[in-house]
Amino acid sequence: LPPPQRLAVRRLLMRLVTIEDTRASLPRDELINADPAQDSALEALVRGRLVVVREAQDGTVYEIAHEALIRNWDTLQRWITEERETREIYHRLEVAAVEWQRLGSSNVGLWTTDQLVEGDRLEPSNLRPRELGFLAASRVHLRRVRRLKWLTIGSIPAILFVGFVVL
Repeated sequence: LPPPQRLAVRRLLMRLVTIEDTRASLPRDELINADPAQDSALEALVRGRLVVVREAQDGTVYEIAHEALIRNWDTLQRWITEERETREIYHRLEVAAVEWQRLGSSNVGLWTTDQLVEGDRLEPSNLRPRELGFLAASRVHLRRVRRLKWLTIGSIPAILFVGFVVL
């Protein structure tokens, strides 16, 4: 495969391995984004029988052909080890974004500064629209909270001055 597709293969396989190092079953729209390299890489994985396509209750899903690939394929094991921390962050982001969406995309459950710093370590091209929206909403909410905090702190001297003048 050409280099862009090799990188896409790695990204696809990482998405198809759960945080517990088991097979994930994902529909195409959750597996790939608009990158044409990912589309052709997925087709190559299916043709090579490393990834299988099957019908599930919710439609067609893709998954790694066998758990043995996850446990015994040295290259995949190395990638999993190299990306362990990133995969954990991505997993936390995915869970938080699903919960945020379930709660109506309100301010409940948005990430704090420290969590956003961790999220910044993720490659945006690997994120789905739901995760990107969650991160954007978290940043907007954080900016609002900061502005309100500074406005409150800035207004305290004015309030004290008015109170002093009135008394």
